[in-house]
Amino acid sequence: ENAYLKFDVSALAGKTIVSAKLQLRATTSGSVGTQNVRLVTDDTWTESGLTYSTRPALGSSVLGSLGPVASNTSYEVTLSASALQGELGGILSLGINATSSDGADFGSRETSTPPKLVLQLQ
Repeated sequence: ENAYLKFDVSALAGKTIVSAKLQLRATTSGSVGTQNVRLVTDDTWTESGLTYSTRPALGSSVLGSLGPVASNTSYEVTLSASALQGELGGILSLGINATSSDGADFGSRETSTPPKLVLQLQ
């Protein structure tokens, strides 16, 4: 299972990321494996057009990870600030994949606890 997230960080051009965290809420299912957050360099995907066949490739480097994951639980994942720095001033796409066959389900933007990117800038 893969999950994709997109954040507009265009207004942050010229800033420096001091720290980066991704806040997620596992919803209906947890996972015994590790969930790895990776950079997605292709920002052309859309929510309505994303399918298994059209999904963009996940980057090879892990920006942060969490797991195991329990359902109905909130998590905060520390991300590599230096890996995200080059994305400021545009669109940031992230992907999450699992090391096990039981990938976790995370809340989407339609839920009361959508994913949130928290950046400390200077």
